[in-house]
Amino acid sequence: MDAMVVAAWGRDCDRIQLEVISGNDPARGLFVAYGFTDVRELLVVRRPPRTGHTSPLFDTSITITDLPEADIPAVLASRTDSPSWLDETSSLLKWGKLAGFEAYHPDGQRSWLVYHPGTFQLSHFAFGPFIDANVARALLFTAHASHPRSDTKVENVPADSPYWPVMQALGYIPTFTRQEMVLYRR
Repeated sequence: MDAMVVAAWGRDCDRIQLEVISGNDPARGLFVAYGFTDVRELLVVRRPPRTGHTSPLFDTSITITDLPEADIPAVLASRTDSPSWLDETSSLLKWGKLAGFEAYHPDGQRSWLVYHPGTFQLSHFAFGPFIDANVARALLFTAHASHPRSDTKVENVPADSPYWPVMQALGYIPTFTRQEMVLYRR
């Protein structure tokens, strides 16, 4: 830990960010002793593949369109959320092979969902602005309807995310939680 902190400060980092699995008290104690403070609780959630839903499970006045791959970097650059290191824009773009959808609400508001469609698993979800539960449901439903046989694992969903209740309604379950912690250079 000493070496990591010295190396980070030696590379002109202003902060060190980490996550500790909830319940790992020895690790958390070590980080607290080094001066790390809690930022937020993050969820790791899963959703098994589902089949059988052929009609949209959302308000059909919401228009959903494919997000062109060439537009994904610009869409991600417009983010206003605070993603964890795992889903920061630069991390997502390094993953490559991203897909996404845009949702247009009848009142003119727009949101989006970008994710990594792996061979067997959807992952690395990045959400646009939360408009309402209907738009969130439309985006998530469309992603799952496009990959009906894919398992889904989304890491580091903030426990207070407005998307989380919608995800739960669509069959997501928490597998474990992490505590995000940070240490700032003094």
